[in-house]
Parts: sequence; structure tokens; C-alpha cells
Amino acid sequence: MPSLEVSEVTVTFGGRRALDGVAIAAERGRVTGLIGPNGAGKSTLFDVICGLRKPVAGRVALEGKDVTREGPARRTRLDLGEVADRPADALPTGTGRLVEVGRALAVRPRFLLLDEPAAGQDAEETRRFAGLLRALADEGTTVVLVEHDMSLVMGVCDQVYVLDLGKIISVGSPDVIRRDETVLAAYLGNT
Repeated sequence: MPSLEVSEVTVTFGGRRALDGVAIAAERGRVTGLIGPNGAGKSTLFDVICGLRKPVAGRVALEGKDVTREGPARRTRLDLGEVADRPADALPTGTGRLVEVGRALAVRPRFLLLDEPAAGQDAEETRRFAGLLRALADEGTTVVLVEHDMSLVMGVCDQVYVLDLGKIISVGSPDVIRRDETVLAAYLGNT
């Protein structure tokens, strides 16, 4: 059983479907990536997983428990417990991102959900960050990564979901995703 499972999630904004029956599964001990062009629905899906946005249809389950109607505070207590809230705004962006992850890791979470964690990191910080994600997965943490840095995604993820126009268009290992014509068309236009 996947430790995180999203089933047939649909979200609408003013009649437009931002997510249309999206389903993903993330397993313990693996890094699962979620990629797609701007406007594909990645952040909307991330908000649904975190409990910040309620879907009009579908289900989110953590370790088999339906948390679809639970808010972010309740989900945090299920995955992370209470964590001290210390400001990190005086730090460089890359270091601040690592501090955010560090705070989450202080309670040894079963799930780590990251939205654009490499933003603002230089190449060396991103390399170290990838090592941290791989080590966490190897220790049994379920890691879900929404990221535009393709070198990070392709270098650290075990499985990648590609979202475009609110639908999953491809799922597979980084090697499969790199060669998928549908993915190339979504990112580069018709090939």
C-alpha cells in the first residue's frame, strides 16, 4: 500500500478544471517527483495533498487513512507533530530552504512534501540537498517533490509524475520520462 495516495482528485476554479481526476501514489523509502509546465496544476495538487485546498471530488489518504476533509493543522499533527516556528528570513534563500526542511525533520516525519525547495539554491546547495533527500528516502521517509529544477528531479527521484493541463500525462522512472514524446511535447511544444 502506498504511504500517500491521491485518487481521482478534481479541483475547479470558476468552472475551469485545474485538476481533472488526478491520481498519484508515493511509497515509503522513495522520492516521488511531480513536474509539468507552468499552469499544469502542480501547486494546486500540492495544496490538496497538504490540506490547503479541498477537492470537489477525489480522495487523499496517508497510510491508508482518508484525510481528504482534514485541514493542514490536523494533517501536520498526523505527520509531523508540533514543530517550533523560528523565523529564517534573515538567511540566504538556499540556506533558508534547508532550515525549513530541517525544522520538519526535527520530528522524524514519515512524509516530507516539498514545493520548489531548490528555488534560490546554487548548484552546490542543490547537490547537497539532493543527497539529503536521497538519504531521507533511504531511511524510510516518503518524499514528494514538486520542482522545476530538472537536474534535481531526474537525479534524485525514483518515480516521476508529469502533470499537464490538470491531468497526469506520464508516470515512470526518470529515464522513461526523459524519452516520453508526450512529456517532450508538453514542455517543448509539438515535436
